Amino acid sequence: MKDILKDFLFQMNLKNYLTIEKPMFQGIKQISEIENFAFHRCHNLKKIIFNNKMTHIKIGEYAFGNCYNISTIYYNAVNCEYIGDSVFAGCSGIENVIIGDSVQIIPVNAFANISSATNHLTIPNSVLSIGSSAFRGCFGLSGVSIGNQVTIVSDSAFY
Repeated sequence: MKDILKDFLFQMNLKNYLTIEKPMFQGIKQISEIENFAFHRCHNLKKIIFNNKMTHIKIGEYAFGNCYNISTIYYNAVNCEYIGDSVFAGCSGIENVIIGDSVQIIPVNAFANISSATNHLTIPNSVLSIGSSAFRGCFGLSGVSIGNQVTIVSDSAFY
């Protein structure tokens, strides 16, 4: 399945024509990996939801980077084996970032340069560390609440 999706997105050069509001992959019980740059610059994406039914997933670097029409990200994947740097970086249309209570690590540059985000960001108690520049350039946030389990806030996390 991974090769088929990769061929569809890249070799046929159709990724800019995708519109995924509520993705449904029939016959697939679990997506195990979204590779580096899989949906990078996929400008028709509007909303991304990783709910707590997605477990043990690997999300590559810039997997959703620079998708500037995404307005909402709900991120709550459980036990992610790997979350790449800059996974949502440059998604400048994002207005709402919602981090669910299953998330433990926010990686380097994860939400960097999403300057249109205007919500009050709540980092839940489940989060243990916030990577370097994770929210760099998020100038529109109305406020940030950090959960009581966070032990590492890396350099320039909110610069």
